[in-house]
Amino acid sequence: MCDGIDNCGDNSDESHCPSIKLCSEANFKCANGNCIKKELECDQYNDCGDNSDEEGCDSPLCKFRTCSQICIEKKISNTEKTFSCHCAEGYHMVHGKNKTSSCVA
Repeated sequence: MCDGIDNCGDNSDESHCPSIKLCSEANFKCANGNCIKKELECDQYNDCGDNSDEEGCDSPLCKFRTCSQICIEKKISNTEKTFSCHCAEGYHMVHGKNKTSSCVA
């Protein structure tokens, strides 16, 4: 209730909430009025319920499932980054369809 998320399907859980919420300086104010801890901003998880805590964040190239084992980001310039996938010892890279690659023993 009063979290900016329609849990009931008819928004009744949000209908009697105060329209203005104040957040402390230790918090991030979401676009929907919610307050979350500042450290939850830009953590690649929708903590606000409206994804406003993830908007405008510099998202890393190495995300879950980008590489099957080891992903290393490399800064090319101040505005450009790239990444490379590597395999752990005892594994080798196998390139698949759609530019995918996996490490196999």
